[in-house]
Amino acid sequence: MSDEETSKLATRSLYELGKESYGYLLDSLDNPDLDTLLAAVFLPRFREEEKFSNYIKCAEIEVTKRQKLTESDLAIFGILSYLHPDAMNQYREIFHTSLSQIKGKKATRADISFTKSLKLVLGIATGVFQLLRDDSKSVEWSLNTLGSFQKTSSPRDQIICGYFLLKFMNSQRTSKIKEEVIKKFVLANQGNLTTQDQLALLWFLNEIEYAGKYKDDVKKRESELFPQIFRFDKSRFNVLDYSLLCGVVDTYIDRFTNLTRELQKADLENKHKYLLNVLESFHISVRKLQDRRKGKNPLQIEDEYDVQDILYVILKPVFSDLQPEEPTPKDAGSSTIIDLVSKSTNKIIEIKYVDSTTKFKQVVKELKVDIESYYNHPNCGSLYLFIYDPTHVCNDPENIARDLSADREKGGVKFTVYAVINPC
Repeated sequence: MSDEETSKLATRSLYELGKESYGYLLDSLDNPDLDTLLAAVFLPRFREEEKFSNYIKCAEIEVTKRQKLTESDLAIFGILSYLHPDAMNQYREIFHTSLSQIKGKKATRADISFTKSLKLVLGIATGVFQLLRDDSKSVEWSLNTLGSFQKTSSPRDQIICGYFLLKFMNSQRTSKIKEEVIKKFVLANQGNLTTQDQLALLWFLNEIEYAGKYKDDVKKRESELFPQIFRFDKSRFNVLDYSLLCGVVDTYIDRFTNLTRELQKADLENKHKYLLNVLESFHISVRKLQDRRKGKNPLQIEDEYDVQDILYVILKPVFSDLQPEEPTPKDAGSSTIIDLVSKSTNKIIEIKYVDSTTKFKQVVKELKVDIESYYNHPNCGSLYLFIYDPTHVCNDPENIARDLSADREKGGVKFTVYAVINPC
C-alpha cells in the first residue's frame, strides 16, 4: 500500500470515528448542562450547532437574572463569558460579587466544594480571566486554585488544567508549564495512564506548540498514542472526553488531508518528470527497437501512429488511466483529437512525426493554432507537445521548443505547455 493510500485510509477511519463521537455530543444537547458548555470550549465547531445556540441563549437569560450565583452558576457564567464575551461583560459585577463571597469563606481552599470538580474549577477560572482580567488579586487566586487542583487531581484533569494554565498564564511561563506536563506524562508515568488520561495527553500534545529539548520524546509519544484512539474503551467517556476525542480526530483529519495533498503533489511532479524524461530520451528507446537481438526484424517507425503506440506502452504502467485519441469539446464549430490523455493527472499529449522540412514547418504552424483550442478540454492542466524528428530536419529544435512552451490562460482556464522535439 502506498503512502497516499495509507493516508486516505487513515482519513476515512478518522471520519468514521469522528462521526460516532460527534453524534454523542449532539445527543447531549437533549439534556444540556455544564459539561455541554465546557465541551464547546474545547471544540469550537460544536458552538455552531443551532440546538447549542438555543441552549446558551436560555442559559444566559437564566443565570444573569439571578442576584446571587452558586458555584455551579459561577462556572456556567464563566464559560458563557468565554463563548459570548460581548453579551456577558455587562454582568461582571454580579460575577465579581458572588466570587468574592466564595473567596471569603473561612474554610481552606481544599474544603471548598468546587475545587473537587474539574468543570467547576475551569468554568470559574475562565470567568475570572474573561471578566476580571484587570483584577490582579482575582487572577492570582484563580491561578493558585488551578495550580492546587492540578496537583491533586487525576492525570486527565491535571493535563487539562495544564492546558488552561497555558491559555491564561503569562507567556513567559508557558514553556515551563508545557515541560512540567511533558516530564510528568511523556517522560514518566506512561504505564499508569487510563484511556481517558491517554486521550487527554494526546489532545494536549496536539494543541500545544512545543519545540523544546523534549520534542523528539513528544513526537514519539504522540505517534504511540495516535493508533490507540481507534481501540479506546469509551464506556466511561463523558461529554468532555468526547469533545477531546473530536478535537483529536479533527486535528488528524487535517494532517492526513494535507499529507495526502502533498503526496499527490509529489506524485504529480514525479510523473511530470518521468513523462518529460521519456519524451526527451525517446530516440534511445527507438534505437533499441531497431537494433534487436538474434536476427529479429527491427520495428520500423514510419508515422505518428507508430510513435503514439510506443509512447502508450512506455507510459501506461505509470499513467494507469492513459487513453488514446480523445476529441476536445467543439470550439467555434471544430474540435481537436488528442493523442493521449490521463484524466487523473490532467495531462494531455499531442504527438507529431516529421520527416521533411516542409512537414516540420506545417506541424509547428498547426500546433500554434491547436494550442488555442486545448483549453476547452476538461483535463488540460498540462499539455505536452512531442515532435519526433528522426532525420533531424529541424535546425534549431531547442529554440522552437522553447517558443512553443509557456504558461497559458484562455477562457479563464490556466494550463502549461511543454514542447519537446526529439532527437534534439
